[in-house]
Amino acid sequence: CVATDTHDNLVATCVNRAKPSGDDLVNALSSHIVPKSVLLCDGATSYNQLAALMACKKIELVGYESYDRVYHLNTVNNLHSRIKEMLRKFRGVASKYLNRYLALFTIIASFAKTTAAESTDILRRSLSAMREHVTYASSQSTGLLEV
Repeated sequence: CVATDTHDNLVATCVNRAKPSGDDLVNALSSHIVPKSVLLCDGATSYNQLAALMACKKIELVGYESYDRVYHLNTVNNLHSRIKEMLRKFRGVASKYLNRYLALFTIIASFAKTTAAESTDILRRSLSAMREHVTYASSQSTGLLEV
């Protein structure tokens, strides 16, 4: 399940192995959507539950003929392609680790549009905000690497 907005905020999470249900989409995306937003989606009815819960205006875009300059799914389709390309480089991944790969993808995507100085500053601020020394062992025991 992949979602993005006009400010390049990105969410990518594995919800199940088939088409996501309405409950899957609510669990995965509701905390990332501002109420009364515009929700662009394909024709799947599973988005109805999310749109109703968040009071979103739902716009179904079925096929390229329904696209225009503002309303299209090209950005999400591009993200899907980039995720598949990244996973191909790993020569397959275990499905139990898919959320970790998606988390890695979102981190890489968030740093892709920043300069090296901006990325370094973000990383430095994030690390300095940590209150303790983190080792691999402590990250395992505290669940730091859990996604």
